[in-house]
Amino acid sequence: MMTSDHYFAKADLEGISERIQSGQPLQFDQKQVEQVATTIASVNPEKGVRLFVYGYVAIIIAVIVGAIYLIVRFVLR
Repeated sequence: MMTSDHYFAKADLEGISERIQSGQPLQFDQKQVEQVATTIASVNPEKGVRLFVYGYVAIIIAVIVGAIYLIVRFVLR
């Protein structure tokens, strides 16, 4: 996650890629690691899950309503 374009420029990412492919370990600034850890700790996963569930339920309801409409429109004529 720390080796993404959010934290590094494209040229830096290419250098990181070369290091990983050659088997060399990556070195991170301790301040940057602490900043990412703080950001991850402050994320509320319940909000994301809640939005996913609401979206899923909305899609299911739309499919059911659409199916009922099609049945009424074309089958029960």
